[in-house]
Amino acid sequence: MVDDIERLTERGFIFLYSKISKTNCLTVTDEQKQEVIDFLNQPPISKGERLNLLVNSNCSRSDQEKMEKIGTIYFEEKDSDYRVEKLANIYDFFDMQQGHLLSSYYQNMLCLLEYIDNTVNTEKLLSIYKAQLTSAEIQMPFYFIMGYSGPSELKPLLIKLNIFKNLKASKIIYFCGRGIYQNDLEKRKEKGLISNQQ
Repeated sequence: MVDDIERLTERGFIFLYSKISKTNCLTVTDEQKQEVIDFLNQPPISKGERLNLLVNSNCSRSDQEKMEKIGTIYFEEKDSDYRVEKLANIYDFFDMQQGHLLSSYYQNMLCLLEYIDNTVNTEKLLSIYKAQLTSAEIQMPFYFIMGYSGPSELKPLLIKLNIFKNLKASKIIYFCGRGIYQNDLEKRKEKGLISNQQ
């Protein structure tokens, strides 16, 4: 089997084979599994783009959720370089569409975190600040860091102050209970998109 499809369950193969063949089936043979793998590996487009071809407006919500789970497995199995690049593209697309709604929010965050960082009570003030944040307000800076846009002074400050300490990995685009998102943050630093200066 292809390495990034190994985690695909029997039910995942059944679901994908049913979508590809446009038939309902309760089981799949090894040959049918191979058809799924061959379908996903057809050039010139990626597996992710192939999965997108199977989801359209006619899909039920249940089918969309199944495809999201399969896509998550695919996304998790890629290396940090791939994930970081895709997350940067996703965030930057979002920023082009909705960035004007968050720009003042990030500027306020920068001012507050700079103040907190320069006080003698950094830990206490930081815990008070973080207690005010919703889970979405902890997730958004994660995506912000992965993107290319926004106030660059904020990115290293978010890392330095460990704003992601309580980030629930299951709440971001992929489930990363194995420390994947920390690896992705480190990869972002290596690429020079987050300054290593603190």
